[in-house]
Amino acid sequence: MAKEKQHGIRGRTASARNQCIVADSAVEHKAQLNTANLPSTQDRYMARPVPLARQDSAGGRTVEELLGEGFILVRWDGSTTHPLVDSAGRVFAVLAGKLHDASFDGACESLYKLMDHELSKFEMKEGQTRHRRGNFPAFTVGMSYGNGQTEPSRLVPGDTGPNSEGLTYNTRLTCIIQSPELQRIASYRDAAFQLWAPRLHSYYRNHVKRLHKALPHLHRNFHCSVFPCATLNFRPKVQTVKHQDTLNLAHGWCSITALGQFDHRKGGHIVLWNAKVVIEFPSHSTILIPSATIAHSNLEIHDSECRVSFTQYCAGGIFQWVDNGCRTQHNFRKADFEEYSRTMERQQTGWVEGLRLYSTLDEIILPKEQNDK
Repeated sequence: MAKEKQHGIRGRTASARNQCIVADSAVEHKAQLNTANLPSTQDRYMARPVPLARQDSAGGRTVEELLGEGFILVRWDGSTTHPLVDSAGRVFAVLAGKLHDASFDGACESLYKLMDHELSKFEMKEGQTRHRRGNFPAFTVGMSYGNGQTEPSRLVPGDTGPNSEGLTYNTRLTCIIQSPELQRIASYRDAAFQLWAPRLHSYYRNHVKRLHKALPHLHRNFHCSVFPCATLNFRPKVQTVKHQDTLNLAHGWCSITALGQFDHRKGGHIVLWNAKVVIEFPSHSTILIPSATIAHSNLEIHDSECRVSFTQYCAGGIFQWVDNGCRTQHNFRKADFEEYSRTMERQQTGWVEGLRLYSTLDEIILPKEQNDK
């Protein structure tokens, strides 16, 4: 059995907890990676970008080419859970699958159709369809911090002017975010996060709780999830190029759910470059990865197919703002230089402390003899 705890986030249903993939039925995959060597800043709030080789930035790679370069192919049905374990025994990522309930597949199909319907009403600019992650429409909803902000704030996605039906981008995206289907998927993802990285999940929960206590006017995307930010990636083909999300928390997890109609055995794979694995990624399934430090991308799908995705994450700057007493570095230093100095000294070992928030399989799965009692 898996160890599970209540964490007090409103909206979690008992069925979502109980039906989350049982940990002791999971298939472990040992990766060629030591997460201690991933490119984080010392304070662990962000990752260090690693320059891309020209052939990597071009895209268009195939499974066969990657296998020829020493990558391991992980065949996945999108249901069985695969924890990815590094050389030190840490669970650094997980193929979390999906809820074992036919109605969950129905919710995923409904969300896919809703995203397709709402996209048809958008009047997009080139910058919204061509960006550093690839060439597809992408809109972010939730909390951000950076670019000179004095405190975290909610993003206002896209053009706020009325579209063809007199509604704003924000209104249409809110319609998707608040849909019962997306709320259910977010709840499952949060349950999987808590199950496979309970200490890291608690770290997120505590920081987000302090954030909302300091800024109660900022409303959540999901009351059933600790992730404060989400991105909706729209059709026709979500194929990310090799990239890192360096502004996310370095040791944090990003949750990714694939949707659409495509043959996952032939395309849509997710490539984790540092770990040298290429993973089949079926529609309706979820993967959690440290997207800041591990470079990742997707393989192409057929021209006749369609793939979209939904991601959740948190900017590292939000954690730093909270750790600074809910204030900027400048204001912290100005208000209490001695405490600021002590905090800066502690943060020099932040990456090491962050790695301790990962779990081992022994911590997640009760010994078999205890299960048999």
